[in-house]
Amino acid sequence: MSDCRNVISVDVNECNVTAKVQSRVYILQTDFKKLILGYANYREVMQCIKGNKHVKRSIFSRERNRKRDRRYKIANVIANTAKQLNAVMVLEDLPKQCPRGTSSTCPFCGSKLMRGSAPRRLKCTKCNVEMGRDIVVVLNLEKEVLNYKGACAVRPNAQ
Repeated sequence: MSDCRNVISVDVNECNVTAKVQSRVYILQTDFKKLILGYANYREVMQCIKGNKHVKRSIFSRERNRKRDRRYKIANVIANTAKQLNAVMVLEDLPKQCPRGTSSTCPFCGSKLMRGSAPRRLKCTKCNVEMGRDIVVVLNLEKEVLNYKGACAVRPNAQ
């Protein structure tokens, strides 16, 4: 049985996966954007040299397999950590049950966040805290789960 107070909140983005485990936030770089742009350039060159058939057969499958491999590795790290800690995992992109405004609400005072000093940084004008957008999301997801009365009923499969 997992402890409903032990939550791992996860946010998946194009270039990283952010996870809050206990009191620490981890940002795992996926670099999908670099991978996609690199293969786009490679496809363009190969289409000029060998034609479309070669591109469809080999390059698309290589790109797909590399992205899948990165996703599985990150998912395994997070799932194994949750299993070791006997924790509940919560993701932002759950259909219909997803909490709204997780990246634009201050996790401490609940007010609306404004743009900060950098592109992905947000600042609260009320409590004067500034942090990265990814960190705001995982803090708010954890807060939502811990405040939800039925959070103890949602448990991962113990295998």
